[in-house]
Amino acid sequence: ATQILGEQTEATLDLRMACLDRRRQAAAALIAELAAGDPAMLARSVTAAVGLVDVAACGDLTALRQPVAPPADPATRATLSVLGQRLADARAKYELGVYGEALTLARAIASEARILAYRPFQAETELLQGQLEYETGDTAHAETTLQAAVWSAEAGRHDEISARAWSSLVFLIGYEKAEYARGLALVPRATAAIERLGGSADLTASLERALGAIDGDQSKLDTAVAHFETALALTERVFGAEHPRVAKSLDNLGMTVAAQGNSARAVSLHERALHIYEA
Repeated sequence: ATQILGEQTEATLDLRMACLDRRRQAAAALIAELAAGDPAMLARSVTAAVGLVDVAACGDLTALRQPVAPPADPATRATLSVLGQRLADARAKYELGVYGEALTLARAIASEARILAYRPFQAETELLQGQLEYETGDTAHAETTLQAAVWSAEAGRHDEISARAWSSLVFLIGYEKAEYARGLALVPRATAAIERLGGSADLTASLERALGAIDGDQSKLDTAVAHFETALALTERVFGAEHPRVAKSLDNLGMTVAAQGNSARAVSLHERALHIYEA
C-alpha cells in the first residue's frame, strides 16, 4: 500500500506497523504465559485469548492518529519499546487471572512510565494497574489510579483509554462502592469520551453493563433489564452471537430477568449462555 501502490504515506505505515507490533507483543506474551502455565491458568485460556485486541483496529487510521506522537529521541523510544513488552507480559497475566504478579509488574511499569512522561503509554499502564487493584480488592487505590489514567489519557489524547477508564470508574464507584449518585454523575464523562472516539459499540456495551448493575443493585429492575438488553445487542453486533462475551451478557440479563420473576425467559437466556460456554 505504501511502497508499491502509493495509497498511504510512510507515516501512516509507521503507525500501522507500530500498532501491529503491539498486537504481536500481546499475543506472544499470552502464549509464553500459557506455555509455562499451571492447570488453573490454562482453564482461563479461552477467555484470555478472546481478550486480545482485534488486529483490525490497526486499520483505523483516525484512531491511530489521535494520540500524541511517540518521542523522537531514539533512546526514549527504545525504553518505550521495552516497557511496552513488559506491559504486554503484565496484561497477559491479568487476562489469565494471575492478579498478584500482574499488579506488581504493572505498578513498576506505571512508575517508570510516569518518569518517561509519554502520556498515551502512561495512561495504558495506569488503566491496567487500576483494573488489577480492583480485581485484588483494593478499591480505594483502584479509584485513584483510574482517575490518574483518565487525566493521562486526556493529556495524551488517548480517547480509547479515557473512555475505558471513565466507564470503569462508573462501575467501581456506582456499583462496587454503591455510591450510586457519584457513579452516575460520571456517565456524561464516559459518554463524551466514547463520542469523541467516534463511537464504539464495545465501549458503549461496557457502560450499559455498568448502568445495568447499578440499577439492579437498587432494585430498579425494569431499567436494569433495558441496559442489559442494550449491552447484549451491542456485544452481539461486535463479536458475533457465539462469543464468550455474549454469554456473560446473557447471564447478566438472565439474573436480572429472574429477579423480575420471569423464570421462563431467565432459563432460556442461561441455557443459551451455557451452550456458548460449552462450545
